[in-house]
Amino acid sequence: MGDFDVDPEAIGSARQLWEDELVVLQDAATQLTGAPTGGFGGDLPGQVAGVIASWRGTLDEGAAAVDDIATNLGYAARGYVLGDEAARGEFTTWMEAGL
Repeated sequence: MGDFDVDPEAIGSARQLWEDELVVLQDAATQLTGAPTGGFGGDLPGQVAGVIASWRGTLDEGAAAVDDIATNLGYAARGYVLGDEAARGEFTTWMEAGL
């Protein structure tokens, strides 16, 4: 097995960046909810409403994906921390048993 280092704090920082993006996507989706569709002639208001609904759906899907990424990064960071703590505990027990 190769040697590598994992920095849980770096994973946590990446998670925070994704969570910040989640807020941006959610805010954009919320703003689209109240976007006016009037003021156009003919059947344009309906078409504008369709475009807005489509973009809202795209933003909601993107937000769900970003939320999944942030959540999984949080799980990964926690897993590494818990793994390190367990290994440290086992090593300490082993060392104390040998003394």
